[in-house]
Amino acid sequence: EGIAAVTQGWEEGAGVMASMTSGIQLVFNIIVMIVAVVAMIIIMNTLVISITERIAEIGTIRAIGAQKSFVRRMITCETIILSGLFGLIGILLGGLILLILNIIGIEAPNIFFRIIFGGEVLRPVLSLKSVVMSLVVVTGIGVVASWYPVSIALKIRPVRAMQSD
Repeated sequence: EGIAAVTQGWEEGAGVMASMTSGIQLVFNIIVMIVAVVAMIIIMNTLVISITERIAEIGTIRAIGAQKSFVRRMITCETIILSGLFGLIGILLGGLILLILNIIGIEAPNIFFRIIFGGEVLRPVLSLKSVVMSLVVVTGIGVVASWYPVSIALKIRPVRAMQSD
């Protein structure tokens, strides 16, 4: 119809702001990944300590006929329950903090924060997608962190474990 218009992607249309937003998002994603790795290491260390403290019990369970698959399922289920429960507690506490911040609002002190916040005041909200994703990620990290401790538990010989104190 004689209109001199060109279509382009949102990043091209937004220009420098889109590049800055993408850069900030990348930094936050890297920080979240580092926190996830640290959480996995902490969970793994805790599970290793828990398993070494229960060597006699695991040996007894194996001596009375439990297969390695039972021990694997037992430790994995414990980890899923603990990760899920404490993940849910963390989500509830985080949701409460977000609710308070939404009511109070976080004022942008300068232009940089106004750009990041998308306005003068940030009022964060919690989405169902974020809750579900967080719970899945926390539980997944727990399961992955349990692999090494499970391998330690499966190497325990029943007779030797029952003889140790």
